[in-house]
Amino acid sequence: KIWEEEFKKCKDQFPDRVLIASIMEEYRKDAWIEIVERCQACGVDGFELNFSCPHGLPERKMGSAMGENPDILGEVVGWVMGAAKKPVWAKMTPNVTHIEDPARAALKAGVTGISAINTIRCVMGINLDTLRPEPNVESYTTPGGYSSRAVKPIALRMVMEIAQVIRKEFPGHSLSAIGGVETGNDAAEFILLGAETVQVCTGVMKFGYEHVKPMCEQLLAFMERHKFQTLADFKGKSLDYFTTHADLVKRLGRALANIPSPKETVHFARMKGRLLLTAQGTITAHFGAARHVGQLKWQGIVINAADGADVQAVAAGRVVFADWLRGFGLLIILDHGDGYMSLYGYNLDFRKNVGDEVKAGETIATVGYNGSHNQSGLYFE
Repeated sequence: KIWEEEFKKCKDQFPDRVLIASIMEEYRKDAWIEIVERCQACGVDGFELNFSCPHGLPERKMGSAMGENPDILGEVVGWVMGAAKKPVWAKMTPNVTHIEDPARAALKAGVTGISAINTIRCVMGINLDTLRPEPNVESYTTPGGYSSRAVKPIALRMVMEIAQVIRKEFPGHSLSAIGGVETGNDAAEFILLGAETVQVCTGVMKFGYEHVKPMCEQLLAFMERHKFQTLADFKGKSLDYFTTHADLVKRLGRALANIPSPKETVHFARMKGRLLLTAQGTITAHFGAARHVGQLKWQGIVINAADGADVQAVAAGRVVFADWLRGFGLLIILDHGDGYMSLYGYNLDFRKNVGDEVKAGETIATVGYNGSHNQSGLYFE
């Protein structure tokens, strides 16, 4: 009853604005039809079916418990579409392995479009003094929904996957993107992946409703920079650049093959015992020495060097990798030809990029503590 009154007030005060009712019910046809008809009587302009909230009483097959099952979801959408006289979007839960499956079921059942994603089921933490989960009620809790900036990469991936399904199988249907949107640039990313509209929830809770204006201004600045006149000019423009892992490996091989060979050639095998020391410092771990964990041994050396010290190439070569890698921190790899490579880990930053040619002794990175090891230094292999 309260919702009905609020809907009417909104439409009376803003008759030219769009009001979409987000609705959720139990797995009962009569309940869904009733809520649709009552909302329509209040003048709403559309529906978003909540198949996604992890707080939606899953014990009664509500919210995400319903959205995780494509068969049930499709059946409920059929009930709604039989009663709805307004556009309908189905809101997807991210708590599934392949979000394409429930999205496809909703589209087959006749929805106008898809919205995604809702929050991600999580446990926020355990209090190490009380040994109780947090937050809690009388020491008890249940998994809740994780949102805001942390979920944006997951949301981008799932929006991309749904957009691919819509493009290939359901052209003309719409997609509304949700998940960590706090700036106009965030919105632009989702539109580039195929969204027509972008929703903001946690961002407004954090910064207030007035935050919408600078978001719109930043989105317009992005459009002006690229000379886009409308959202349609760049909707889905980035979708064509997603491919398979196998194709990426082939593309990497072609890209490396097309990089010119270093002008300064070197027979790396002949330089045994004559390589330059890659950083000034003390060697604290030698090749083949036992590590502190299990039976592992060092495959290279660790040089205890000062923060900001130069990391120098041991010989002429070409940069073939420069990125973060688990266990090595910021890692840069040089190809010296004839199958020989040198590896430099634990860096603070890079001075060279992939594809750059380097000479022996040239600075390629700097040493510094970056969280991957417990002291300033360099790993060389």
